[in-house]
Amino acid sequence: MENLLQEVRATPAFLPGNMAEFLMAGFRKVDDAIFFYSLFDRDFLPDHEFIKNAYTDLSGYEFSVNKLHLEDYCDSECLRSGIIFADKFLSLWRGQFSESAVALLTYDKNPEFGEICTFQFHKKREGEVIIDFDKIEEFSNPVLGIDTSFGGK
Repeated sequence: MENLLQEVRATPAFLPGNMAEFLMAGFRKVDDAIFFYSLFDRDFLPDHEFIKNAYTDLSGYEFSVNKLHLEDYCDSECLRSGIIFADKFLSLWRGQFSESAVALLTYDKNPEFGEICTFQFHKKREGEVIIDFDKIEEFSNPVLGIDTSFGGK
């Protein structure tokens, strides 16, 4: 990911309008969970047993629901747009919540399918670890991890 970031930083970029609109729709807080507003249309969570059996914990459920395929929102330069999206997410989150979040931006340039860039997040909870930042270099695809409790990315 580090090599890709150097290439991306060299060219100015902007966030495609539909990505900006998605972010500006904001978040929906339901009980102790926070979701992208556009991806979660209910005012209640599934049964606790369902979440535990299917996703291990609430963070796993949030991370699964809050998965956005950024390539669906841009025609090209998905990684560049993804980095801007992540930066704007960070600002938006910090402006609205005192709780911390953990986010992940993944990227792959697939010869058959083209650019694949996803963004996911969950609220940071004690004892619920989805992304082990100590092992992030082991991911098969380039990854950018974000923990909003730190000063930067």
